[in-house]
Amino acid sequence: MITLKKYLNLKNVFYSIVLLLPLNLGKHFIIKDSYLNGVLFDYLIPTLYLQDILVLIFVIGSFIKTKRNVLLKTFEKKEFILFLLLLLSVLVSVIFAEVKIPAIEGFLRLSIYFLFLIGAVSNFHFKDIFPVCVKLFGYSVSFLAVLALLQFSSQKSIFNNYLFFGEQPYSYSTPGVVRESLFGLTKIPSYGTFRHPNIFGGFLSIVLIWLFAAGYYFAFILGALALMVTFSFTSFASLVLGLTLYVLRRNRLVLFISVLLIFLLLFGSILLPFYYEMLPDSLSLVRRARLTHSAYTSLGDLKFIYGVGVANGVVHIERVLPYFKETHFIQPVHNIFVNLLLEGGILAILSFAGIIISSLKRSINNRVILFISILQIILLGSFDHYFLDIHQTLLLLFVVFVFVWTI
Repeated sequence: MITLKKYLNLKNVFYSIVLLLPLNLGKHFIIKDSYLNGVLFDYLIPTLYLQDILVLIFVIGSFIKTKRNVLLKTFEKKEFILFLLLLLSVLVSVIFAEVKIPAIEGFLRLSIYFLFLIGAVSNFHFKDIFPVCVKLFGYSVSFLAVLALLQFSSQKSIFNNYLFFGEQPYSYSTPGVVRESLFGLTKIPSYGTFRHPNIFGGFLSIVLIWLFAAGYYFAFILGALALMVTFSFTSFASLVLGLTLYVLRRNRLVLFISVLLIFLLLFGSILLPFYYEMLPDSLSLVRRARLTHSAYTSLGDLKFIYGVGVANGVVHIERVLPYFKETHFIQPVHNIFVNLLLEGGILAILSFAGIIISSLKRSINNRVILFISILQIILLGSFDHYFLDIHQTLLLLFVVFVFVWTI
């Protein structure tokens, strides 16, 4: 312990986490609970990721090196009480989870990432770490962009080996691979080192705003090109929103209108099952509407109070989702707020809403660029699930919280 306290540099560990955040390397443990009706389901596979190990090292180091009164002072902040309530609600949901091990894994990862937040806020200041982190993101985005463009050019993975940066091996013949239409031609979007092009696009759309603001235009252009070949519409909309708000950041009316529109989109996505048939025909919207409707159906018998458990949402959705040949697929609800209500219960969603609102209030008066990042997360989270159940974007969410609460 004495040796660790003397030689462990917390900032270097933190920067390593930021640099390696996009990697998908981990040890997967396939167990009986990983199957749904005999089919292996990746969201139910417990996995220890490289980032988890680094975060755990950071947590241990920060709790050894940081004075106890400093840590306690951080814990006592009202915003972190909300985090504790969120953790408590998730813990309660584990008790009621049908599939226990994936639920326990989800609770443990969330707990470790929360302690990571506490350690970072207790030791760092925004003005010291943010410029270094943006530079590191510039390196990772440049690498990912080159990889993505090569993937799109070859229409398959480049290394074809999961051990290289966690890139998923895929080609046109891979079952379930994403396909999009481009000028009448079927193309596979780029995955980068992520599990889905939408996740890759969401990551890029947030980080690219930071690169643009810092003047790293070469990395920004490369990343923007990579974003284009993900074919992720919501990620592209998030980038346009972010750039617009950053350029017009001194106009409070524009910021107010943007907040209003994003929250209208959020509520629109929550109510999507009740009106989607009135919208233009879209396979994507139909799937999202049916997943959301299945989540609401699963919340019967007072499950909305305590939730069904982390990662257990898909178990209940699979049970109630009506079969439609072209639109049937089992996925988490494509809305982080509905998904959190389903898996964690009413206290979880109220706590998370409080955290988001507090982050918006703190950042708009201090660092508008982080205010923009939170708005992007709300927009992306209204139409997808990866900020809750994909380790890279969950960690990115907590890195954003670190930036907000170290201002």
